[in-house]
Amino acid sequence: MNGNNRLAPWMLAAGLLVCAGSALGQGMPPGAMQWIKLAGNYPRTATAVGALEYPSPNYVVDPQWTQFGCTVYANADSTPNRLRNSYWRWRTDSIFLSNAMVDTYTITGPAGSAGTPVTAHVRLTPRGNLFVGPRLLGSTTIYCCASFLQVKVGTWNPSSDPGFLEQFRVAEFAPNFFGQQSIPSQNYGSTQPIVPVTLVVEGDVLRTVGQPFDVGYMITTNGEGVGNVPGTTTPGESEYLAYSVHWDLPPGYSITSLRGWTDPDAPPPPGCGSADFNGDGDIGTDADIEAFFTCLGGTCCGTCDTHGADFNGDGDIGTDADIESFFRVLGGGDC
Repeated sequence: MNGNNRLAPWMLAAGLLVCAGSALGQGMPPGAMQWIKLAGNYPRTATAVGALEYPSPNYVVDPQWTQFGCTVYANADSTPNRLRNSYWRWRTDSIFLSNAMVDTYTITGPAGSAGTPVTAHVRLTPRGNLFVGPRLLGSTTIYCCASFLQVKVGTWNPSSDPGFLEQFRVAEFAPNFFGQQSIPSQNYGSTQPIVPVTLVVEGDVLRTVGQPFDVGYMITTNGEGVGNVPGTTTPGESEYLAYSVHWDLPPGYSITSLRGWTDPDAPPPPGCGSADFNGDGDIGTDADIEAFFTCLGGTCCGTCDTHGADFNGDGDIGTDADIESFFRVLGGGDC
């Protein structure tokens, strides 16, 4: 799977307009625990730690192609609890969008269990769609070609080499920690394929109680479209392909992470979080606002409110509704 693959020659010969170009990549910064790379046959390659720009710019910037309306919108982000990809393209070749992260975990257990092995189960569960977007065949709009998804759980490669192939950022622990789903490549005519993602990647890992360990995650999407069917620069929550991180442990054991993972399967605390979000005793300060938005970005402080980025306690993490609830509570209102 290669984001720089061209369309099949028969499609080009049939008069399908595509925009081409090239750009050099950028290597991962030292110490980064999140990394996103957007690439393809258009003039701008984008890289980011944690999140791409939002709203999305048009990543096609060369005037020789923008004059034809060539457009790529892309959004992606990651937190300790999830990774999200979203993109839409018009009059360009297919897109390659790789979103990877790593976190450091520690398992705790009953008294006397420190230093003993325990089996933990990790799984990535999806929400969202793959789709095939529009193309021009002569003067006719059609839905053409393919979209692919690869998902991995495994070891993290922090290489800063700009030539590093991003689909190898995470090496799966074992075959069951890798999965893929696709829409086959063909001309679908006037019917747009939109396919819900059902791929779950999971497996057991044997780790020592009390000893920190790393786990890397990656979702790589390649092709005509993912999530953002309407092609907006500001996709909503339902217009992403999102993968959530789950951990299951034996009774009496629990797991925490360096970056602040919270259990998406646990019921949220009742009601909203506190206006003293950072837990320093001062209510509704700039420091609380800063801590809240830092938590939304994936890093919650150790003294932060237990709601974390799910401030309104509705089970959906880091949404506009959480932000609205936060500022209502900050202003002295109800949840």
